[in-house]
Amino acid sequence: MNGWSEAGEKFAEIYRKEISSGRMLPASPVVCYKWWGSHIEYYFCRPFKIQMIGLGVMNDLHQYVWLNKKRSAKINFTTAYCIVPSDENYKVNKQYINFYSKVDSVAVIEIFRNHASTHNFYVYRLTGWKNNLPLSK
Repeated sequence: MNGWSEAGEKFAEIYRKEISSGRMLPASPVVCYKWWGSHIEYYFCRPFKIQMIGLGVMNDLHQYVWLNKKRSAKINFTTAYCIVPSDENYKVNKQYINFYSKVDSVAVIEIFRNHASTHNFYVYRLTGWKNNLPLSK
């Protein structure tokens, strides 16, 4: 998990700048489609009081299905972020097509160790919320 805390701090700067510029709305969440998004939540969201929401199917989301119900009142779903670590490879626009109509690349957070690049985190902005939040019954 080398560099994840540093990357989280860099993301928090991006988050604050995008909200202050009006590109993103206050209380925009970070989204994940699998339970292992909890790593992103731990390093990128919790330290900066940003909410994480799971968008996908129950078998992939696990506890996020129930957390969605608890957290949804604190969130403005109009816009969201998705953070993809470089060791995880998927098409963000395809993964979130049922939830958001547009995906834009915002930044690449690059982490270095001994002056060599060791890890990248790709930050995406999702807009056009389709009001399709997975909730437990």
